[in-house]
Amino acid sequence: MLPLPIAPLLLATNALLDREPWATQQLQRHAGKVVVLHLDARSHAFRINHHGRLAAAASDNAAVSVYVSTGNLLQLLRGNAQDRLQAIRIEGEADLTHTLSELATHLRPDLEEELSRWVGDLAARRLAELGRHAWREIAARTRALHENLVEYAVYEANHLPQRAEVEHWQGEVELLNERTQQLLTRVAALQATDPPRS
Repeated sequence: MLPLPIAPLLLATNALLDREPWATQQLQRHAGKVVVLHLDARSHAFRINHHGRLAAAASDNAAVSVYVSTGNLLQLLRGNAQDRLQAIRIEGEADLTHTLSELATHLRPDLEEELSRWVGDLAARRLAELGRHAWREIAARTRALHENLVEYAVYEANHLPQRAEVEHWQGEVELLNERTQQLLTRVAALQATDPPRS
């Protein structure tokens, strides 16, 4: 998947914070601290300013690290509170970690509403529909690519055993285990009936 542009993400996050004064008040207590977002293999540092908003930072001396996979972004944007918490991992300073967890639980972006402020309701609805369609298309193509790679590895390149081969091998192992158990049972029975030697 293509790397997510960070500037629009930062603008959208600050717009969401501006809409929820309680959230900026929570972050104001941590002004000056750096949060590093690890988005797949890329890292982006943000400093919390005295307004409770985020600004790009050069330093990566993080008070807190937030780990998110692009594969979990849809869950983060659309899921319920529990799903959103499961979509991210937050590590670092306990108080700020707690604050960010609270924000992830209770803040939910309404992209359509944000877009409507700029382009109007009808256009925002259409853009949101296009975005959802594009996301579904990307997810479907990613799944198809994964399936094709697995099929190639199994059938073409012979890097992985085929399912039938694995099932056959498992059956043979189970049969061998059964026969070994039967043999051990017979040996134990023979030892029990053997007269003691003088």
